[in-house]
Amino acid sequence: MSQKITILPIHGIGGIGKTTFARLIYNDPKLKCYSHVWVYVSQRFDLNKICESIVSQLSRKEVQANEGQMTHCSLTELLSGKKILIVLDDLWEDNQFQLQELKDILYHDHSNIIIFVTTHSKHVAERICTNLNPYKILPLTNDMCWDIIKQISGFEDRDDKEQLKGIGFEIAKKCGGVPLAAKSLGFTLRSMNFDQWMKVKDSDIWNELVSKDLSLPNHVLASLKLSYSYMPHHLKSCFTYCATYPKGHKIVKNDLIYQWISMDFVKPTKLLSNMQQYEKYIMQLLGLSFFQQPVSPKTFETYYNQAMFFTMHDLVHDLAISLLGNQILDQSKQGNTRGSSCQYALLRDCSRPLELCLTSRARLIALRFLEGYRSKLSGAAFAPARSLRILDLSDCFIQRLPNSIGQLKQWRYLNAPKIRDKIVPECITKLTNLIYLNLHGSNITSLPKSIGVLERLVHLDLSNCREINKLPVSFRNLEKLVHLDLSCCGRILGVIESLQSLSRLEHLNLSCCEMIGDLTGAMSGLTGLQYLNLSWVPCVGLQQVLVNLTKLRYLNLEGSLDNGLDEAMFGSLLESVGTLSNLEYLNLGYSLHLCTIPESIGKLRKLNTLDLSYCGNLQRLPGSISAIHSLIFLHVTDCSKLDKSTLPKNTSRSALLPYFVVHAGDGESSSNLSELEDKHIQLPWR
Repeated sequence: MSQKITILPIHGIGGIGKTTFARLIYNDPKLKCYSHVWVYVSQRFDLNKICESIVSQLSRKEVQANEGQMTHCSLTELLSGKKILIVLDDLWEDNQFQLQELKDILYHDHSNIIIFVTTHSKHVAERICTNLNPYKILPLTNDMCWDIIKQISGFEDRDDKEQLKGIGFEIAKKCGGVPLAAKSLGFTLRSMNFDQWMKVKDSDIWNELVSKDLSLPNHVLASLKLSYSYMPHHLKSCFTYCATYPKGHKIVKNDLIYQWISMDFVKPTKLLSNMQQYEKYIMQLLGLSFFQQPVSPKTFETYYNQAMFFTMHDLVHDLAISLLGNQILDQSKQGNTRGSSCQYALLRDCSRPLELCLTSRARLIALRFLEGYRSKLSGAAFAPARSLRILDLSDCFIQRLPNSIGQLKQWRYLNAPKIRDKIVPECITKLTNLIYLNLHGSNITSLPKSIGVLERLVHLDLSNCREINKLPVSFRNLEKLVHLDLSCCGRILGVIESLQSLSRLEHLNLSCCEMIGDLTGAMSGLTGLQYLNLSWVPCVGLQQVLVNLTKLRYLNLEGSLDNGLDEAMFGSLLESVGTLSNLEYLNLGYSLHLCTIPESIGKLRKLNTLDLSYCGNLQRLPGSISAIHSLIFLHVTDCSKLDKSTLPKNTSRSALLPYFVVHAGDGESSSNLSELEDKHIQLPWR
């Protein structure tokens, strides 16, 4: 086995940087020829879920639950004869037989498989390894922790740094060599005066037992709790709410914000709207390292999306759980099967009556099901909670939405994707407080005719509802909609008529809606749009609309420019794109008509991503592109006629860019991007 599979376990205490270390390897350009898979394992070891995750990432298709045998067959096929890099993050299982079964499943003849395993346990690391000794990440020195605190707190720019030096070093010593603790404290200290630094150093929290779980590093939890203690009240509520996500969960930013709004954690002010206030809170949690984003994005989509999602470190999650105490029932933890009365619940069985899990349902306001796909959704699992505001069924098997949903008048957030039935019950229109509705990937053929009564709805996701054929007339009454996703609703009609009324839209995705019609009149009033995806959609009339969309940050026209545009319209459209001064992402890929790019593109001074992939007749790039100092990702894959000498030449950008990527398709680079420092450049020519 040792010649076919390489397993390197990385172990060390929580917060020491195991996952960060694994991410750096995962994103190393030297491994670009490998297929990449990342699996968060967690304390509850589930071999089927691990296999499903690997299959879905390698095949880029979702795996249906309860298809264990098919999954194993697919895994065998996908692994055979391939070069694959797999990260198994946060492995706790120490049962030798379970670990051997995992290794047997991942072993395949004629394959080259590298597996990195992160674990807190030396014992687990020794059991999972095959031919390489486990690698232990050692704690940082006190000086290293002090350097982190100084950098993040802005220490060197302070007038009182000489007085603070000794105090700061004492605080650094309390971090126990753990970077997570140092980063969190550094961010907390940056706005504090001398007396507050002293209070942090002498705080009683350092001597408290923060968690009842004695296996957790208390000094790290103490530093995190100290940072928490200095948060403003509203931010504390927003943070502890995040314990309602399971460990390792990828938290989608806007989804979380709508949940916070549903909980009324913060009221809008004269200066800041709800969204702006919560955006500010997210930035604070990122600064504290309570939220973490992916390290070194590998692709343009990841770069754009990395600001859209994040995860919580396990120890940060442990802190949130400990702070909530009996306010949350979390059945993902062994032994937590029943509670008395709580505000939040993570339950495992969406078919089980709620009263069997909670003796009192009166206080329950947020409910999420884990692995609910193993059983069929029942209304009894949530309907008794009449005060419920948030329900997440994204992990459930939903044959149909129960009629009992109409009883829950407090509901504001409903995530119910992949409904098997063709009907959304009419009673959903009784949920007049609803602000967020996600029915992604459902088999529904229509929406209730009176859907327009949901006048408070702000976010609606109908993406991949391929059978839906027409929007009802009342849809145009949803005038508060800010986010609308109709991507891959190929047969849908009535969109143009509805868009004319939705003037508050900021996010609109119509990708692959090929029957959309003339966009000219429909979109002229959508002046607040920041995100517009019209990939594989006829763009007739778009050039007349774009000049009004001055707030656009994201524009995707992939596969759309060859559809229904004559030469004059095509040129006019490209010139219109050059006027969008706030644009950060632009995709013009899959256009055979695209031979040159107008010089006006150089005016897009905020552009970080330009995708021109599969523009087979593109011959040259304009000289003005070198003036776009913000450009990070340029994709020219399969642009076989492109003169490579026209690639960007501005070598001064190395001082501005932390990361630069050019993707091409001919196996070599002829651009002079090599003049950039090595640490600033990656050229994955494929």
